[in-house]
Amino acid sequence: MDYPAMKVFSALANLRELSVEVHLNDMGSQAPCRGGFAALEIFRVGSAYLPDIEESLQMMASSRLRNLKVAIHRSVDAQQLTAFLDSLRRTAVGISSLSLKVDCSVRTETPIARVELLEPVLSLRHMQELTCSLRTYCDTEVSDHDIAAFATAWPDLRVLNFIERGFAEKGVTVFALLDITRRCPRMESMSFGQLDCRHFPETHSIPYMEQSRVQHLDFKYLLGYMSPADFWILASLIDRIFPHLVIVPDMQGTSRLPPEVLEPLTTIRASRDGGSKMD
Repeated sequence: MDYPAMKVFSALANLRELSVEVHLNDMGSQAPCRGGFAALEIFRVGSAYLPDIEESLQMMASSRLRNLKVAIHRSVDAQQLTAFLDSLRRTAVGISSLSLKVDCSVRTETPIARVELLEPVLSLRHMQELTCSLRTYCDTEVSDHDIAAFATAWPDLRVLNFIERGFAEKGVTVFALLDITRRCPRMESMSFGQLDCRHFPETHSIPYMEQSRVQHLDFKYLLGYMSPADFWILASLIDRIFPHLVIVPDMQGTSRLPPEVLEPLTTIRASRDGGSKMD
């Protein structure tokens, strides 16, 4: 959509949802449009040009905006992305759901943590859902440090999804899963590239967290050598931390776990459920 068309849409008083690919190089000497989209609640915007996305957000005056999905179709510099997010947090202060996707890579000269890239939006106090696909030049992925920062900033989180490759030197640990589940009691769904399995808590130290609402857990890869016994330990820990996890094969919304973990988890769950029925 070009700039004149965006100006027309911005004047629609009852427009509540908009999905658009923007290309605003025809803006020319026109005066910037501000104060539009007064009723917009859901906005999905994509472009190959980050400034076009930023200008689209600047056009808005909607205090009702709650759901924002941004797709950047070209590689961007880490500083550019952080500056854009700083602008976003001031424009979309009331959003509760943010999806951020960079189709190519985020250019970095040195490894940078996810929380450093996303630092500006940590001030968005109404956040309940975050979905990110941010592949960096220096292979890093979401870590325990990131998880702790998100849990501190957004205690009402329900969804935390990081769509990643799973080839970094560090990953999320079981300790972090336990921590965010305790600190974000409304959490329902989490996805990560890989789970760091080089250290586990003692199984007996983890009570069954019946209060946990998490039903969906995804991770593609396991970091670290694991023996067959280790897979059973991990499955037992997941069962304790997420006793309401949906693991029914082929069921919509089911958790997607490596088969080495899913098989013992299914056995443990069947044994536990069978014992409960006998009681």
